[in-house]
Order: sequence, then structure tokens, then C-alpha cells
Amino acid sequence: MPHSTTDFSVSPDERQIVYSTNLQGRYDLWALDHNQGYPYPLTKKGQMSFFIKHLPGSQMILTGFDNDGDEDWGGGPRLDIVAGMDWLDRQGKSQAGKWFCVGGSYGGYMALLLHGRHPELFKAFVDQFGPSNLFTTIETAPEHWKAADAELIGDPIVDRDRLIEDSPMTYLDAMIKPMLVVQGANDPRVVQKESDAIVEALRGRGQDGEYILLPDEGHGYSKTENAIMVYKAIVEFLAKYI
Repeated sequence: MPHSTTDFSVSPDERQIVYSTNLQGRYDLWALDHNQGYPYPLTKKGQMSFFIKHLPGSQMILTGFDNDGDEDWGGGPRLDIVAGMDWLDRQGKSQAGKWFCVGGSYGGYMALLLHGRHPELFKAFVDQFGPSNLFTTIETAPEHWKAADAELIGDPIVDRDRLIEDSPMTYLDAMIKPMLVVQGANDPRVVQKESDAIVEALRGRGQDGEYILLPDEGHGYSKTENAIMVYKAIVEFLAKYI
């Protein structure tokens, strides 16, 4: 398995770097001090971290770990959202069937998955840079991301059944509501064919599947003018279904 780092922090005095890496096959926190030639492990949890911060004025390090089971991309997080919506409905603060769902990156993935599994709760959806097929997401990832993907998303062989269950493409036939999809043509995280497949399927059966393909963007908005243009398009798209 290639080595990969998910996050790091440099101490305020710049005498230590702490990082989350899989140097020994599983992810843990490691440290490297300026006067030592070799890194040493700080934890033995076997879990990756996406947040590490040295606390100024102390020797403490703040971090959070990705616990086993977080690879469940489409189960717990999706049901948490549905439960939160149900609570708001019961409080009289919203009404099922009148929600808009807008998300980017993982949020875009969740918008796609909610469209496929809970379309009755929403009026329209906006997916920005969201993966639609987790097998494709894993397969097309840059080589230096693959180790982290195996931990974060799953293994295409070992976790095949779960990846099928968690991939929005599995529920394409249930995506019956209007949807706007935004994609960067140079996205290394979510390649263009993931969004192409969703939009082509929607349009093929006569649905409102609007598509904004940004030729000069990757995974997100690097240019202010693109962000402004897309946000205006999102507002105009959703306004049609208010």
C-alpha cells in the first residue's frame, strides 16, 4: 500500500510537525521533531485524522479521528439528514416535499443519493462536484490518494456490496425530480464522466436535468467569476420550483 498523509500541523515554534499517515500500513498520528532524524508514532488507534492542530501556548494537540464505520458513506449520514428533516417537520418549521437539496463535493454526493432514495421529500436538487459512482471515484483517483480512499470510501472488491448500495447511480431510476448538476472539466476527485452519466440519463427520459460544465475548474471554484455565475444559476433554477 502506498504511503499517504491526510492532514498535518506544525507547532507554533516550528520545532515539530504532526501528521496523519499510514507509514506502518494503518493510519495513526506521527510526529517528527526538528532535532530527530526519524518520525515516531503518537497514537496506535489505526484511524486516520482529517483535523490536527497544535494549541498555541501549550504542548497539547487537538485532533479528531475517523472511526471505523465512517466508511458508511450513504447509510448513517443519509439517515441523520432524513431524521433531522423529520424533526423540523414535526416542529412545524418545514414541510416534507417542499425542501430543496443543495450540496457540493460530499454534499453533492449526498444530494444525488437523497434524490435516488428519498425523492418524495424534496422539490429539486443541486449537485456540485458530487460523485455518482463510488467505483469510478476510487478507480479514477490519483495514485497518491488511493490509500486514503481505501480507508475513507472502501475497497472495490472487499466492500463491493456496500459500494453498490451507497452509489447514487444504483438509484438512478428513482431520480424523478428536477436537478441541476455542476461539474469541473478538470476535476481529479470527481471526473466528468460521473456527472455526464447522471445528466444523460435524466435527459434521456425527458426530465429537467440542467448541466453546467466548467471548462476551467477542478473540484470546486477557483475563479470568483465562475462561483458567481453558478450561484446565480442555482438561484434561478430553484426559483422555478418555489
